[in-house]
Amino acid sequence: DVLLVPNTALRFTPAQVDRPAVPASGGSFFSKIMPRMPPASPRKPTDPSAAAAGMRQVWVLKEGQAVAVFVKTGISDGRMTEVIGTELQEGMAVITDQQAAGAAP
Repeated sequence: DVLLVPNTALRFTPAQVDRPAVPASGGSFFSKIMPRMPPASPRKPTDPSAAAAGMRQVWVLKEGQAVAVFVKTGISDGRMTEVIGTELQEGMAVITDQQAAGAAP
């Protein structure tokens, strides 16, 4: 009865997306409805006490936005790692990768 996340989720940090400014009256419909990633943040926890406590950061999707969540890691089998955290709940969408705008799936 533990939460597991892919190890790629523990390594993921969103890249800053450079997008040209779109005039208020211009731009495609698709570009207006796509959620935007937050600015890139440091890979390591900014709170020194979190780093000392063995906390790691994973990114989850909440209401269409990428949000950083701190978790404590446990054992790993090389592909999946046990995580403990009050903000991370079963069924949350953990982000493991990011595609560039206009890239094919």
